[in-house]
Amino acid sequence: MTDRGRLSILLLCDDRRSHANTVLDHIASLTRWSRHRVEPFNPYNISSSRFLDLDAFDVVVIHYSILIVSDEHLAPSFRDALATFRGLKVQFIQDEYRRVDEIGAMVRRLGIHALFTLVPEKEIPKIWSEARVPGVLKVPTLAGYVPDNLLEFNRAPPPLESRPIEIGYHGREVPWWLGELGQEKVRIGRGLLERAAGYGLRCDIAWTEDRRIYGADWIRFIRSCKAVLGTESGASIADFDGSIEAAVKRYRSEHPSATFEEVHHAVLRPFEGNARITAISPRVFEAAALRTALVLFPGDYSGILEPWVHYIPLAKDFSNLGHVVEKIRDPAFLRALTERTHADLVASGRYGGRTLARAFDDVVDRLGWRSRNGGRTGVPLARIERLVRRDLPDRTGLALVLRVWRPTSIALGFVLRDRGLSSILLRYSRDRQARNETALGELMMDFLRVGLLARALEGGVVAGDSFRIVVSFDPRSRQLSFVSLPVDGARADLSVRVSAEHERTLDGTEDALRGGRLAAIVWNHSLVGRSIRGPGRATVGLGDDGVHRFRAIEKVAARFPDEVWRTLKPLLKAPTTSRL
Repeated sequence: MTDRGRLSILLLCDDRRSHANTVLDHIASLTRWSRHRVEPFNPYNISSSRFLDLDAFDVVVIHYSILIVSDEHLAPSFRDALATFRGLKVQFIQDEYRRVDEIGAMVRRLGIHALFTLVPEKEIPKIWSEARVPGVLKVPTLAGYVPDNLLEFNRAPPPLESRPIEIGYHGREVPWWLGELGQEKVRIGRGLLERAAGYGLRCDIAWTEDRRIYGADWIRFIRSCKAVLGTESGASIADFDGSIEAAVKRYRSEHPSATFEEVHHAVLRPFEGNARITAISPRVFEAAALRTALVLFPGDYSGILEPWVHYIPLAKDFSNLGHVVEKIRDPAFLRALTERTHADLVASGRYGGRTLARAFDDVVDRLGWRSRNGGRTGVPLARIERLVRRDLPDRTGLALVLRVWRPTSIALGFVLRDRGLSSILLRYSRDRQARNETALGELMMDFLRVGLLARALEGGVVAGDSFRIVVSFDPRSRQLSFVSLPVDGARADLSVRVSAEHERTLDGTEDALRGGRLAAIVWNHSLVGRSIRGPGRATVGLGDDGVHRFRAIEKVAARFPDEVWRTLKPLLKAPTTSRL
């Protein structure tokens, strides 16, 4: 890259909060530590975007959370835009043992320039050969890195002696067509659990999907364990065209009681070892960061771990389990092991998010160029568009969506034109607690009425009688009120008195909002009517008595006071005459 300035990078990733921590941590490392401007956008399960402009970026990156051959993950419209994009195209990829031919063909079609791969270097020619992905730079990488958010736990981890679980493990079953290596994730848990009672071990071990743990619960689990089990991640069979997977499914449908060993003998044995794709699991770094000991099947672990230096090796036939238990119950040994592992993997900084970002930046600096057209990226508007198009149906149900879609689309128009409303919606989309407390449909209906209120204050609501809107804040009830008053003699006098009160008390509104003391926001239109006209002659109700309380905005105000104040501030102006 001849210009050493910062490039504009679009990161296409599935950053839904339901994902495992390792996925979100990987995304966060790129957005936080890259020296370039990285903007994430989630294309999952949307057909297109009216606002996203790839040509406003220099680089587009496809994260491993997006499967490029899946229409659900990356719709045809996005793939078409990527194929014609003129800048650098980078892909992070995992699970490289499946659909290899199909993914390789898509890499060629999209014109990917660089591929960050978990495949060990000696195996790369088998998976990503020059014939399969011609001209593509293959960059070795790790499945995950030390999460930044775990570093805060390093200062005061729970003492190993006080942790209630001696050995913990919550793994998962993987498809049988991944071969012998994939089955180790179940074998290590099942084998130890079968023998635990004989040693009086306090264990929490599971490998079924219903026992999976995510988010903060997962971190708490690791912190409650003296040691955790683990194996290498990956597969010992690569299924290039999907035929191996199909053969396994066909055999199991014909022999529903077949064991893995039987299926392996009947179907998988000829393919075992056709490629060996192994990697160190991101969970190793999580355990190291939390100073929890590792008990692992022996393996290469990406050349990072050494037995008895960083982990206690557990023989795959469990023949040394007695010795392993002795070491777990030796406080001095376990403390020395976890401190040494923490020093090498965490404190050294060699495997942190910054390392991932540096490797990424090196590739971008080497291959990237300025290609953007100078226009707006459209990412903020595209995120709002995605939120409304995807999340509203999930929360309201189809019948209600059909009934409220017109006012919702009007509300979206207001959001796209109003920085305050846009900022509230963006913060809301990233805050799980806010989404749990406040339904998106309710928030959009409040946005609709805020937009109409703003239009009325600007004289933009047309048809019928004139009315005046005045604003007041009552410090005793802590209520912010917008009152619609018909313009006639007596009521005009009232508006003057309310206006004077507004001037005396309005200064307290911001203090109440930022201090969390704002109790209510109300639009009282009852003296004029029970509804108001919006764009396209749409009629929007303001309650049976003509009074609307902005309950959804009140709820989010407690979490996002700055954004809500940005929305309210323009409305807190001198009374204005409008037409209804």
